Amino acid sequence: MKAKHPPEANPNRGYSFVGQENVANISGYEKGRGPRTTRDIKVTLATALGVSEEHLRSLHDRAENEFRLLHYPEIPASELGDGTATRIAEDTDFALTNDTFMAACHRVTYPPAIKANNDKIIPKRYSIAYFAKPNRSASLLPLNNEFVTDATPCHYDDVTAWEWNNRQIARLYT
Repeated sequence: MKAKHPPEANPNRGYSFVGQENVANISGYEKGRGPRTTRDIKVTLATALGVSEEHLRSLHDRAENEFRLLHYPEIPASELGDGTATRIAEDTDFALTNDTFMAACHRVTYPPAIKANNDKIIPKRYSIAYFAKPNRSASLLPLNNEFVTDATPCHYDDVTAWEWNNRQIARLYT
């Protein structure tokens, strides 16, 4: 709480205590459902996964993260209309839980005011992506036996984060 999030929305920084945030206000609103009175009960990742904080920290103690500056140039909406081009295709980030917790699919698409197959120009866009990644040498096998059982065998080979990342990057450019 020494670095707590301020009581107002901006600046968006610092520690948010359990129940302080309400993501449903965003996701429900965007789906036309308006604000909700739920509150988010979330804690540190280690607690949610049922693994020790020390173990999780040991997988991330080298700060081998990625920070990317992205530029999407302006483009006529008609160039994206037939499905042969996209600003960025639907993708997902990877998790270490044997598919128990799935990362959300996301993509960059048309601004809400612009429809496909017309002559309007989709304006340029800049974004910054920060990827918190495990140490390159960390194994990506599920974190503990909670995610691998007789009924749910392990779905993945034992690879390091570096090997997995390189496989994914190689697929981007083929």
